[in-house]
Amino acid sequence: MRSDFRASMDWVHTWSGIILGAIMLAIFFMGTLSVFKDEIDQWMWPHARSAAPVQEISLDRLYDVSREVSGEAPEWIRLLAPSERQPVPQFMIRDANDRFNRYFVDPQTYEIRGAFDSASASYFLYPMHYHLHLPAGRWIAGAVSMFLLLALFSGVVIHRKIIVDFFTFRRGKKLPRLSLDLHNLTSVLALPFHIAITLSGVVIFSTTYLAPTLHAVFPDEDNPRAHVSAETLNIYRAEPTGQTMLRMSSLDAMRIRAERYWGEQPFTAAALFHPDDAAGYVRMQRIGATEVAAKSEGVYFEASTGRLLQAPGMTTAREVQSFIVGLHEIHFDHWLLRWLYFFGGAAGCVMIATGFIYWLSSRRLQHARNGGWGLPVVEALTIWAVMGLLAATAAFFVANRALPPGQWTSLGIERLYWEVIVFYAVWLAVIPHGALRGKKAWFDQAALLAVLCILAPILNWVTTGDHLLRTILTGQWALAGMDMMLFGAAALSVYGALRLRRSWQVEITTGLKPAGLQRQAAAKQPNSPLAATLTGMARLPGE
Repeated sequence: MRSDFRASMDWVHTWSGIILGAIMLAIFFMGTLSVFKDEIDQWMWPHARSAAPVQEISLDRLYDVSREVSGEAPEWIRLLAPSERQPVPQFMIRDANDRFNRYFVDPQTYEIRGAFDSASASYFLYPMHYHLHLPAGRWIAGAVSMFLLLALFSGVVIHRKIIVDFFTFRRGKKLPRLSLDLHNLTSVLALPFHIAITLSGVVIFSTTYLAPTLHAVFPDEDNPRAHVSAETLNIYRAEPTGQTMLRMSSLDAMRIRAERYWGEQPFTAAALFHPDDAAGYVRMQRIGATEVAAKSEGVYFEASTGRLLQAPGMTTAREVQSFIVGLHEIHFDHWLLRWLYFFGGAAGCVMIATGFIYWLSSRRLQHARNGGWGLPVVEALTIWAVMGLLAATAAFFVANRALPPGQWTSLGIERLYWEVIVFYAVWLAVIPHGALRGKKAWFDQAALLAVLCILAPILNWVTTGDHLLRTILTGQWALAGMDMMLFGAAALSVYGALRLRRSWQVEITTGLKPAGLQRQAAAKQPNSPLAATLTGMARLPGE
């Protein structure tokens, strides 16, 4: 009974990974990059960079600048204070047509330094992590996350020696054993992190997945999700009246009053809702930087008078929700934990990718013997999912630095969308390339990735003057870290490409047969000592 159960779990583990592995990898990889999304934003937005120390700004002056840009009747304005990870003050505007824009302001002169001209990490890489830029993306991401949880738990069941796998990595072995060792090592090493991060990601969007239930519970509400949020998360809402507001009360005074509730926690942002309407209101907001829970406690004021509308308060539901969000999104300022999150996410990417590679390498000879079209299709899709995703992301960074800066349009397409087009063009081009080149496409893509990862920092130096030595000497560690990560990725790509090329040269010059053909030949001579030796050398795990 136990062996039958383990066999069924092995089937579930294998095919959930093969069928959904590409989406799993995209979600995990983009989530891993999002750990440092503010740092990537600084690299992709040169006008968001600053070597000066963070200083307190006047919200009233920042609001005046935003109104010069917004014109009449903006629906929503958000003012962001500078911080260590976002050193330049910013404001965002959304108008009645749901048009969104973001501006960066000089903290000394309050002049606009630049506008929203790149999709960057915050508006492309990070959203791709949780909704894949698809209309039903949240549902797809939720379903894939559930299957990932199933794959994690089934992987625990089928591992007979889970503790041994934690300490096993045979670097000199051939690809099937090497990929399986990496798969086991990374999955066991970061298993608690993988479970926690996947489960919390599903819980965060629970109101999305339970939308039909909310409609049944609140049949009289037009927007049950908004009703639940207002009721359980202590969110203040007011609809516009259509009457014009005469003047805006002092935002700096509102911030001082709000900080009395927060104590030592710093102010983060101010959001102004319907700022031209008599019913307009302001939310002063802070996000705790010293605790796991993302306690986005808001203090609400009437915009025209500064009168307190709602003091911060945390319901039990809000306490639980803020802890789960903070656990997943790592809002707190702790660099060691942030790097541990990054390496945990990277381990998840390696776990998924090596699972793909092991499946391919262990079945390559079975395909050579029996024929069929299944393996070439899976190999092309695997190259697309693994190397294509990496190359497309590197091309996205190159496009950001290669395209002329500023808000411009070409062929009716804005600059920020051209970056996205480059990403998808490179990613999709990998599919026919993998189908035509087969396993040699791994080498081609590794070489392409190395070139792109070297080109991106060079273009950053040429276009902005911020080369690696300068950013290190001036203490701009966000920019220096981005360049170092790109150079590190290039070095790993070069190493991988050389290993692949060397292995092919050995096959060509020595005429070595793949392990599966050795095994097949040995089966024809069961009494031969040589056959027994070859069979033992070629035996795969679990056989």
